[in-house]
Amino acid sequence: MDDIDLKDFLPLKGRKIVVASSGSVSVYRMPDLVRDLRREGADVWVAMSQGASRLVSPELMKWASGHNVAVEITGDIEHISLIEDREDVLLIVPATYNTIGKMSSGIADSIVTALFSHALGNGNRIIAVPVMHLSMYSNPIMQRNLQMLREMGVRIIDPIEAQGKAKIPLSATIVDEAVRASASAVSGRNALVITGKGHAEIDPVRLITNRSSGETGYWLARALYRKGFSVTVLGSVPRELPGQIKHIPAGDVGEFFDKARSLLRESYSVVTLPAAIPDFAPERSTGKIDSTSSFEMKLNPVPKLVDEIRKHHKGLLVPFRLTSESADDTFRHFKTSRPDAVVLNYYDTEGGPFGDGKCRFIFLTPDGKKTIIGINKEEACTSIAKEIAEMVK
Repeated sequence: MDDIDLKDFLPLKGRKIVVASSGSVSVYRMPDLVRDLRREGADVWVAMSQGASRLVSPELMKWASGHNVAVEITGDIEHISLIEDREDVLLIVPATYNTIGKMSSGIADSIVTALFSHALGNGNRIIAVPVMHLSMYSNPIMQRNLQMLREMGVRIIDPIEAQGKAKIPLSATIVDEAVRASASAVSGRNALVITGKGHAEIDPVRLITNRSSGETGYWLARALYRKGFSVTVLGSVPRELPGQIKHIPAGDVGEFFDKARSLLRESYSVVTLPAAIPDFAPERSTGKIDSTSSFEMKLNPVPKLVDEIRKHHKGLLVPFRLTSESADDTFRHFKTSRPDAVVLNYYDTEGGPFGDGKCRFIFLTPDGKKTIIGINKEEACTSIAKEIAEMVK
């Protein structure tokens, strides 16, 4: 991969992904997607239908993937030789109306549909991304065909609906699905991640907040999804989440409490809180405070969100605690909420707790502790998600 700038953390290292593209104009997105998958460490091979190869040159896809591109089935039986190991993942994108119809009907008259027929019978993980005009996507025949594929075990990534079209979603959405297909550890479990910075209002235009970036919650949500959880995020994140993760914004302290109570009407397997909710709040002024003179502000303690969550949540509870102190008093600190584990984050160590630099966490349970060091938040949160997945199995 000498021609690729690899990421520092490679969740797809050692994994082979076959990208099979059918003839849609959105195939122009494929060189970037293939490069993104390679940056995650994947060994990517490409197959293109005749229609796709007329829109984007196979030579370009050869450059993007680093391998020869298959555009037809020859004596080398490419539909078999490209997918040999059952751990290989077949990613069909873009998947057109015609291709999806043929896959669901058992027709294998192109390299894309032939790859599908082999992968399905071989037990490989298959991901398909429908791309077409919205009228065709909404067609009841298409929806029936998609449901048939789901029942066969094919993972369908929902497209983005915009401008009358069903479009390819963010590359991060597809990358996370590929990681999940390669390394999921749980199924049928859901997780609520409460994250980001909270604030308390001083007056209608001013507020008290903190330096939380939301990076930990962002990467923890993605890591839990990659492990197999269905994930909902409450709070703020530094960038757009992949489409499979439900995001409910929150900022004000009261908003966090109200929306958390509402969400917890549903049962969650795990709730985790890397959020930075203010510990103190002022008595809010109804009018804008005069800025021409000094004033005194009294701060009152704010109830702990984790305590409120425990009242409504009986499943696994994993709060975060930012501290510069010894971990010895951690479970006494959370005596009301009785968490199953606590993630400690130290603000007086190398790298600091904010942003996406090198970080160190302690994953603490009543039975012991594990130090988690990451070259960045993505790697560290992957390790935290692994610990959580082990606890809910």
